[in-house]
Amino acid sequence: MTGRFSLACVLVGIAAGGCRQTVLLDDLGPDAGQTGTGGKGGTSGTGGGGPLDASADARCFGNQPQPIAAVADQPVVLVALDRSSDMTMVDQSFGSNSPFTEAATDLSAQVGSYAPSGQHLNRRSIAFGYLEFPEGNDCSSPGCCASEASSTNSYQAFADATMTCQSSTSSCGPSTEHPVAAALSRAREYFDFGPGAVETLERYVLLVTDDAPSGSCSSSESDCQYAEDQAYALASTFNVTTIVVHVGSSTNTTCLQDLADIQGAPPSYYGDSSLYYGAPMAGDLQNTLAKVVIPAIAQGACRFTLTSTPSAPSNLAVSLGTMTAMMAIPPDSQKGWTYDADNGTPRLILHGSACSSFLTMSGFGGLTVYDDGCPSGHLGQTPP
Repeated sequence: MTGRFSLACVLVGIAAGGCRQTVLLDDLGPDAGQTGTGGKGGTSGTGGGGPLDASADARCFGNQPQPIAAVADQPVVLVALDRSSDMTMVDQSFGSNSPFTEAATDLSAQVGSYAPSGQHLNRRSIAFGYLEFPEGNDCSSPGCCASEASSTNSYQAFADATMTCQSSTSSCGPSTEHPVAAALSRAREYFDFGPGAVETLERYVLLVTDDAPSGSCSSSESDCQYAEDQAYALASTFNVTTIVVHVGSSTNTTCLQDLADIQGAPPSYYGDSSLYYGAPMAGDLQNTLAKVVIPAIAQGACRFTLTSTPSAPSNLAVSLGTMTAMMAIPPDSQKGWTYDADNGTPRLILHGSACSSFLTMSGFGGLTVYDDGCPSGHLGQTPP
């Protein structure tokens, strides 16, 4: 039976005595315990008697594992929140709250869960931004403007932003219009030359509204066509995915569904099959955001760029945990990791329970990757 020590123990030195070992039992197959002399033969050297990886395992002893830094992607999501007058009215379907207040509360909770803060510097993070629409300040066409987008990774700052009325009128619901196109146009500015213009693969607009685009904001197109143009430009030019959450019971949903459909299928890094969601009641909205949309976005943080290319993908050893408690992650496209270098950049992606474990890990543990010269395809341990 062969074994392999965790990178943490190798790096700090076995002689230190303070490191807890994570031993990976390699020979867990039917031929465990048999003698292997070269991977092709048994004790007699004539074949069939030993594990096929015996010769590879022999190379492991005495090798110095080479750590490889893995830099996690950080998804960026810009929340475009509708605060039209009907969105800010108390709705029985939302209890004593308005749809706007319920949405703001639910979104603030998600920012608190996924964005880094002073109390959670080690959190696997999503970078958040915020804009609201309609907005009346410096607007040449009242009711057809959206506020400028701003970054806000503090849940308190996000809550404060949603509670602050930025309209030039005395009401926080400045208009009955829903200038979705204006909001998406502001989003294009954010991702073109604003705070969202960062090099990341996972970029989103999360549009939360209770009705279809309206406001006569274009002289040449319908409100729906104008909004679709903006969504298409975001996707095709800036690689930004627009997610639509329709709040309330309005049946005027065709255009909102088209906004999602015009982008095509969701990208591979978004962990759900849909980009359009209906949330007619408070519980629906909370579940949609907390259990579907934001977790699906967060899966982008399970995608890593490796700072060096391994000697071979099969020689990678991947673990989760701290220096005193490591959990081996196997190469597995369903609940482990896969390697990708199709675009010339070495990438590692966690899947299923491995991704979930990484996202929910407490303390200052994280992903450990090293090249130890040992093929890892025969690992016997899997995430719980």
